[in-house]
Parts: sequence; C-alpha cells; structure tokens
Amino acid sequence: MILIADSGATKTTWRCYECTHLQLEIVTEGMNPHSVSPLVISNAIATVAKALRSLPQWTITHSEHLETMPPRHIIHFFGAGCGDEAGRQTIHNALFNQLLDGDSETPIHVRTDLEGTCRALLGDNASGFVGILGTGSNFCYHSPKGSPAANAFSLGYLLGDEGSGCHIGRLLLKAYLRGHLSPHMESLFNSRYPDTRSTYRQHIYAGGTPTRYLASFVDFAVLTHDEPETQRLLQTAFDAYMSEAAWTAALIDAPRNLYLSGGVAAQFADEVTTAAKHAGFTVCGILRDPIDALSSYCVSLYAHTLKNQASSNKQ
Repeated sequence: MILIADSGATKTTWRCYECTHLQLEIVTEGMNPHSVSPLVISNAIATVAKALRSLPQWTITHSEHLETMPPRHIIHFFGAGCGDEAGRQTIHNALFNQLLDGDSETPIHVRTDLEGTCRALLGDNASGFVGILGTGSNFCYHSPKGSPAANAFSLGYLLGDEGSGCHIGRLLLKAYLRGHLSPHMESLFNSRYPDTRSTYRQHIYAGGTPTRYLASFVDFAVLTHDEPETQRLLQTAFDAYMSEAAWTAALIDAPRNLYLSGGVAAQFADEVTTAAKHAGFTVCGILRDPIDALSSYCVSLYAHTLKNQASSNKQ
C-alpha cells in the first residue's frame, strides 16, 4: 500500500492507496516540525495509525510476502518544515515509530511540501518556477528529473512568508489595531472578531500556532474582497511576494513561467496574476490543493516499480 501525506502549516491531508485504489483519506493538523510541538505531531500520526489499522491490507506482515516482491508499504510525506535534516528526521522517526510497528522494510520518503507541489504541478518532465501561497509561502525553480533548486526563499512568518495567508492576516490585523481601517471596515472587523483587541497578544505571542491565527483573518479579506482597502492590502502582499520571487528568478536563465498552488493563490487568482505580470512572470496554472495530482504522481511511481519488479522476476 502507498501512504501519501501533504502537510502544510494548517492541515495535513493523508491518502492511502492499494495500487491505484483509494482506501482511506483523512485530514489532521499541520505538522511543521519547526512550529508545532512533538505532541501535535504524535497525536496527528496516532489518528492516522488508528485508521490504517482498520485496513486488513495494512496489517499484513512483511514475512508473508516473497522476498523478491517490493516492500509491502511505501510512505511519501511532503511537508512544510522538512527542508532541513532535523525536520526530516523528526517526521521520519514519528512515522516509523507509530505507523510501522518496527517494520524496517518499509521505505519512508520525507520531502518538503515545495517538492510535493513541484511534482503535482510539473511532474518529472517539465520545468518552470513553482510557488506556494497558502498559510505560508515558498518559491523555487523546478527542472526535469531534479529536486527543486535549493534556496533560502522560505524564511518563516517572522522573516518571510510574503503573500501568504499569514502575511495578509498580519497586514489586516496591524491596520485594525493601529486604527488605519476606515470606520466601515473597522465596524465589519469588530462584528466578525469582537474579542481581537483583548486576545491577539495571547494568540500570537503565547499561542502555539501564531501562523494559523494570523492566516485565519484571510476570511475577512475574502468577505471584503471588493473593498478598496482590501484591494490595496492584497496588492501590497502579492507585490512583496513577486518582488522576492523575481530576485530569485534573476539568478536562473529560464522563461518566467510560474505555477502556483495553495488556497490563497486560488482565492485571489486575479490579484496574484496581476502582481506576477508586473514582476515579469506568466502564471501558467494555479492549483488550490495539490493532493490529487500528488497522489497520482506517487501512485504512478509505485506502479512503475511493480512493473519493473515483475519484469525482473520473469528473467
């Protein structure tokens, strides 16, 4: 069986397939190892483990398979915060300890959510610039058969994440708290978030998931989408993202074709496309959620492995 996870700052979508047949889909909290506690990660995987153990195919032991067969399971985890060895190891260990019951035969592949987005949007045979605009943001150049080009674009919500839900929420909250919103907009904000002035410090400075809290204000940007103030704020956020992306792209001799994924990119596609054009990019595709395309990619990889294994066994 193939277990696939796409994990961002807010949620993790898990899918389990037997060959090409979907057996299970479950959504848990986001599992960025640099921004959530080990307990959050442990609880999320425990929820998945419980669901997987209800599948008879998952509990078959490896010893019941011929040694010439591929491993009984393969795990592909694509997650935010998995760009360094420490983050990858944290996730790898948690997956191994809770899902595999000591089965060291099962391969666990832990990669970044950015690589997952690249595979979902471009597969192995196309090249282009790829970006994420969700709760956080990221950007890279992806070439055929290669991993996304290493870069320091994603700096987290304190130093980076331009254009993300977190950034948009931060701009909105700052404007509200400093009295920069018009009376009309302030009234709308007060009615939707009446306790903000008394609770924002706790959520941001003492809470465990400040990025999610800030990104939650994107709902207000959606609600007031046509208001001039919101339009200016969105322009500020997306211009900042595209400006930083253009600095990275200037180092690479390639057409500026841009492929994006994430809820923010999809929700504000017109504004994102306009900002991209101003920065010299052509937006060629926007994918709200990469899990469908990413699942197809991983399933096809496993099918190819099975085919090659069967061919070898016949020789």
